[in-house]
Amino acid sequence: MQPPTTAPVAQPVAPAAGTVPIQPGQGGLAIAAFVCGLIGLLTSWCCIGIPLAIAAVVCGILGKKEAEKRGASNWMWMTGLILGAVALVIFVIMLIIGVASTDFNTINTN
Repeated sequence: MQPPTTAPVAQPVAPAAGTVPIQPGQGGLAIAAFVCGLIGLLTSWCCIGIPLAIAAVVCGILGKKEAEKRGASNWMWMTGLILGAVALVIFVIMLIIGVASTDFNTINTN
């Protein structure tokens, strides 16, 4: 008679060397989108806010993918994306008003 065999017990697997486990919470891109969108909106009336608004839109799009991986909430990347888009719209409206109200016949180019 043979002794009873036991099934092998699964051992916990350590992460591969050089990898970092994903931690829950907001990612850096979502935070960057929110901060850039907020500052870009506040300074959208001048040229300083435009690069920040563009950065907010780009970070918001990339932050969405990062938030899906982490299982984080959507409010931060979405708010940054919306604020960046609103800042760009405000800048375009201000640019159109500025060009429309300028009398180019009176500009002295001496």
